[in-house]
Amino acid sequence: MKLFKRVLFYTVPVLLFFALVFLLIQIWPLSDAVKENPFLADHYGRPLIIAHRGGMDYAPENTVPAFDKAIDMGADVLELDLGITADGVLVPCHDLKIDVVSDGKGYLATYTYEELQQFNFGYYYYENGDYPYRDAPVRLPRLEELLSRYPDTLFMVEIKDTGELGRRSADALVQAINGADAHSRVVTCAFDDETLGYFRKKGGKEFYTSTAYNQTKKLVVANILHCDIFICSHDACMAVPVKQEGFRLDTPRLVDRTHQRNMAIQYWTINRKDEMRRLIELGADGIITDDPAMMKELLIEMGYSMDR
Repeated sequence: MKLFKRVLFYTVPVLLFFALVFLLIQIWPLSDAVKENPFLADHYGRPLIIAHRGGMDYAPENTVPAFDKAIDMGADVLELDLGITADGVLVPCHDLKIDVVSDGKGYLATYTYEELQQFNFGYYYYENGDYPYRDAPVRLPRLEELLSRYPDTLFMVEIKDTGELGRRSADALVQAINGADAHSRVVTCAFDDETLGYFRKKGGKEFYTSTAYNQTKKLVVANILHCDIFICSHDACMAVPVKQEGFRLDTPRLVDRTHQRNMAIQYWTINRKDEMRRLIELGADGIITDDPAMMKELLIEMGYSMDR
């Protein structure tokens, strides 16, 4: 009995101490990732319609026809992928090899921008039993042309290249955003943490970024373990699927704690209306979708104003 009392005497204060520390960790405010964040639903007035590759259900992905249609359908954000040409021009293209998205062959980075203009990037687009762009070839624009063409639109741009090409892309992207004075409407993404880290270093704090793969994983795991207060992030956005590597990423706590950082959480790639509704009700700031028209229809059904 004496031993039991002695164990209690020492154990209870220790347990109370750790319980208090755990409680403090849960209620301690997280530091803001950024002060002003235009990608937050609260900032914008409603969840944002993010057109994946320009809304690829309606036109060839990552092309001006797709971006134009997405804007006409009410998209708030144009999501696009960036590759760099042999002469240092950034163009929207998801695949590092152009075989799948054009009638050309080989790696994007081996062609100059002018050489790429010989290829039709709508060649394989299939719609209603036809290939409508085979007689109306689609060329790749420069990123600078897109920033100029859609001056009132937010952009989510993803650097696809890694290593030396990734660094060249990051340098060119910093220059393009500076040249268009587009710091307040472009968020830069990359799966590769090293590439995104290089972009942050070259651009500085005035450039918005979205969490890369390892940073996202750290935030998610720390959130599950209730110790995310120890993870710092200077990113404006976190774009995630609903589930990855066995982790559920559509949890109220992850959404709430992300918002406590003044960080936007966006889900990809969502093309079912019921799933869009569920994630919007959960608190998603944006939905990355191939079908911007469907999401606009849903937002109207949910009572949101589509005025900008």
